[in-house]
Amino acid sequence: MKSLVLLALSMIACGGTSQHSTSESHHQGGPPDDGPCGDIIRVCHGADQGEGEIHDCHVNAHRSWTGEECSAHRDACLAACTPAH
Repeated sequence: MKSLVLLALSMIACGGTSQHSTSESHHQGGPPDDGPCGDIIRVCHGADQGEGEIHDCHVNAHRSWTGEECSAHRDACLAACTPAH
C-alpha cells in the first residue's frame, strides 16, 4: 500500500498522466508541429479523451502522419475536434 501511495505522489509531482503540452513535440520522425499537422494538434489536443476519431487525429498528427497525410486529413479532423470543445 505504501508503494502505491508513493507512486501516486511521484506521478503528481511529475505532472500526472497528462499527455503533453501543445508546445511539446512528441514526433518520432514525424512532421513538425506547424502547418496542417500543427493545426490538427492544436485543435484536437484539448478535445482528446483518449480514444476514438479525435484521439486518432491528435496522435497521428503528432507521431505518424506526414505533412501530406495531415493535409489530407486536416478538414475531417478539425470538423471532428471543433464541436467537442
